[in-house]
Amino acid sequence: MGVEGDWDKPMKIDYDRQADVLYITLLRGKRSCRYVENGHGAILRIDRVTSELVGCTIPMFSRRVSHGGLDIPEIGDALSTEALAELIPAAR
Repeated sequence: MGVEGDWDKPMKIDYDRQADVLYITLLRGKRSCRYVENGHGAILRIDRVTSELVGCTIPMFSRRVSHGGLDIPEIGDALSTEALAELIPAAR
C-alpha cells in the first residue's frame, strides 16, 4: 500500500538559496509526515502511516559545505536503515 508513483520517479533535490536549505525528496505524493532531527543537523521527513523515509531537509546548507561541515557519507549514515530504525520511534 503506497502512494501512486512512489518509486517510479527519481529522487528530487531542491535548493532554496534565500533560505539556504537543501530539500531531498525520496518519495513523492501527498503524505502526512513526522519531522525528526537526526543529530547531524538534518531534518528527516518520515511518513506517519508507513514509517518510510520520505525525504530530508538540510538547513544552512551552503554554510555547512563552505565550512567543511557537511560530509556526504555523514548524510548517507543519517539516512541508513539502522539510523532510521533508531529515529522513527521518536517521530511517533
